[in-house]
Amino acid sequence: MVRQTGQFTQLKLELSKRFSFSVVLTITSRLVMAGNSVFAGLLIARLLGKDSLGVMAVISVAVSIMLQFGGFGLANANLSFAAQDEKNIPPAFINGTIFAFLSGIAFAGLTLMLAPWLMPGIPMELLAIALASIPFTLTTQMNLYLFLGKGQITTYNFLELANQSFVLINAIVVLLILQSGLWNLVAFNTTASALVSIVVSALVYKSVSRNPDKSNWRIDLQLFRQMMAFAIRINMTWVATYLIYRLDLLIVSGYLGMGETAVYSVASQVTLLVLLLPHSIATMFQHRVAKGEGELDFSLRVFRYSSFLMFVSCLLVIPGTFVLKMLYGPGFEDLPIQVLILVPGIYCAGMQIIISQPLVGKQLPINIHTVWIAILLINIVLNLALVPILGARGAAAISTFCYATVFIAIVCLFRHERPVGIAEMLVPRIAELRNSWDGFARLLLRFAHARRCQSRGG
Repeated sequence: MVRQTGQFTQLKLELSKRFSFSVVLTITSRLVMAGNSVFAGLLIARLLGKDSLGVMAVISVAVSIMLQFGGFGLANANLSFAAQDEKNIPPAFINGTIFAFLSGIAFAGLTLMLAPWLMPGIPMELLAIALASIPFTLTTQMNLYLFLGKGQITTYNFLELANQSFVLINAIVVLLILQSGLWNLVAFNTTASALVSIVVSALVYKSVSRNPDKSNWRIDLQLFRQMMAFAIRINMTWVATYLIYRLDLLIVSGYLGMGETAVYSVASQVTLLVLLLPHSIATMFQHRVAKGEGELDFSLRVFRYSSFLMFVSCLLVIPGTFVLKMLYGPGFEDLPIQVLILVPGIYCAGMQIIISQPLVGKQLPINIHTVWIAILLINIVLNLALVPILGARGAAAISTFCYATVFIAIVCLFRHERPVGIAEMLVPRIAELRNSWDGFARLLLRFAHARRCQSRGG
């Protein structure tokens, strides 16, 4: 019995340390989260109408953009500094929580002031309720990344999934059970954000307070300055990235109205869901890089696997779009065409996320910031000029052009740092894929067998 338990524990530890297992676990949780968002959107479109879905999409984008600005990249700094030394976790927790609330309140107020000019079709009171969630969501993000920095990937994924599940739970409760409208849905979402923030903060405190050394439980301004220097350097790129992903939706809403915005929001959502895969890989990859485990051979294998998985994912999303068109109903006839225009760009966007990780883990070349800022400006100018003429299809084409341009630039920067061939970076090797799958499958079978033996022994 002792031997069986020991074998099971050893296999569990071996499985949890595998990069592929971490990625699979993260992707699985992201897929469930994606399903929550899609079904919540379907409920809004079917029960409240296409215009309500457009309003909700614009509010969600406004909040998410402010989260990118207001977080200043400190969550990524939490991951890196926690991975380097767990003694950084208590002061990072205190620093991050205080900063999240102060920054969140400031950016929520700024958004509310600018909203009449940037989002003229959105009720200000409704937007104010949604913006109240920003300090709580920022706190949750920063504290979840502390779990990731500690290597507690299962905890991180479970808590993030539980947090995002309220998107669907609230939609079911408000729209189906209470048969209420958009105002109550937004209020429920904000309340859930506050409750989740409290729970996650309590769990972080419980997780690290077992350490008898209490001296680190204090505000550490020196550590905060170091982390902010790291965070801001990275966040310039992430903010530009996110604005390229989502700012076009606000431009579409301003020119074309909430009905067309609803269709384009679904097209964007469907294609951006594909990016859950590279974001999951990049998150685990960043953890490896932070711990000094991002060697060139390992990085190139990750690139090749990712290229294969991204290609397959982009192919699979195309037939799924026609199913969604039927589910959303009348008014969404242009959805498949917009998705087809976006798909090539999404492959490029996903691959640049992963290829940039070894550069993010080190001192970022200034060229990366320059590339993103330049592409962001081009994206804004093209959208303002062409969306009134070409509509949402024009916005999709501009996005694909911008994603592809950034991808080419990142590949060139990586090859400048590490001179390798394009095929070495992007073309999967059949034998490599087969060996990786066989090894992972064997480990899963050993794990399942050990668990059965442990159960019988118990």
